[in-house]
Amino acid sequence: MLRPSSLDCQSRHERRNFRVSQGSKAGTVGSALAEVTGIANIRVKQARAAGWAEVADREATLLNRCAAGEEAAFAELIAEHQRMVVQLAMNLLGDRDEALDLSQEVFLRVFRTIRKFRGQSALRTWIYCIAVNQARNCHRF
Repeated sequence: MLRPSSLDCQSRHERRNFRVSQGSKAGTVGSALAEVTGIANIRVKQARAAGWAEVADREATLLNRCAAGEEAAFAELIAEHQRMVVQLAMNLLGDRDEALDLSQEVFLRVFRTIRKFRGQSALRTWIYCIAVNQARNCHRF
């Protein structure tokens, strides 16, 4: 088994995007990595990552469905971004109950203003900004 300390030559991002398995038929790791780890027969299979075009198309479709008022699209949007919003709110507010309340307020704001989204940034970035602004408003009052 590989230890993170033995892979110092790789960034965390590179390690996260590869799955290591012994005996698989994926490409062989270079001899430098084998020398560092002491394991000669490691095979690495690259994890599939969604391309930018796929992300953009999927996001555009989701936005159009939300703007049309489709409830299933709203549920999908919440499922995709709720964890990020709650974790951000927990970090900003420090209270779990307030963070959950804030996440509801954030998604209400998102649903009310989804038609105003201009697409100059990723949807995730826009939701993140709404969450930060809502957290600031909580601290004001």
